[in-house]
Amino acid sequence: MSDLEFKPSYSTKGLFIGHIASFQNLNIKIFGGKIIISNSLHKFYHGNNYSDFSHSEIVNAIEVIENKFGISSDKFKLKHLEFGINIQSEYDVWQEMTMYISTGFDFMKHHKRKYGKKCILTEYNLKVYDKTFVAKLDYNSYYNAPNNIKRFEIQYKKMRCIKKIATHLSDLKNKEVLENLSIQFLNCFKKVITFPNYNYHSLSPRRRELVFAGQNPKFWDIERDINKNTYKSKRAQFNKTVNFLNDKLEINHYRDILKKLTNKINHLINN
Repeated sequence: MSDLEFKPSYSTKGLFIGHIASFQNLNIKIFGGKIIISNSLHKFYHGNNYSDFSHSEIVNAIEVIENKFGISSDKFKLKHLEFGINIQSEYDVWQEMTMYISTGFDFMKHHKRKYGKKCILTEYNLKVYDKTFVAKLDYNSYYNAPNNIKRFEIQYKKMRCIKKIATHLSDLKNKEVLENLSIQFLNCFKKVITFPNYNYHSLSPRRRELVFAGQNPKFWDIERDINKNTYKSKRAQFNKTVNFLNDKLEINHYRDILKKLTNKINHLINN
């Protein structure tokens, strides 16, 4: 750590609060006797996060940090965590995504260009976006990023929902921990509601009305407040109808994507 160039850091009022440095895309802060390391472990190891990042590479990356700072990874407590998987697909499945359970998705934009969707929640965020487009915004990545890379992410802002799975940096070296994080990751994305081009002719007028009303998250907020006694039954009927429509699709892009994600996760964990 002696070869890092630390610079003093000051508050907005000009008071000295600690020292900062950088190491291969990692931000290093020493405040009040604590070392805080932030930024992407994936980018630290590969220089980007549009590539794959396998279990063995995660272990190697953590060991580099341990050797660099002379501190065991079980001393570093996780405060935030991003779990992301990249897959290659020509289909922009994010355009079909409407809700996560009953919370709506917002578009991700660069100027007027829409390139993905995100769902902002209290403890974590979900994102699905065109990673190739984002990588090519960075000139250094322009000639390296493969085409048609879609990235699926969970950004944990609070660790409470995964505290039984991972609490310290050393936990990420454990294959079983990655498997449990993967299960939670896939379970979250299985709760995403998509609306592709369905054939609505087989539905009764009442079921059609429920399906179209249910695409609006505000509908469920109002139903929960006004009709608490019927909210659960309506929600169950809505989910049943959506599943029925999904089963009637000739090509279910989102289910295909979930299979790709599962296969990619299994490959990364076992390599």
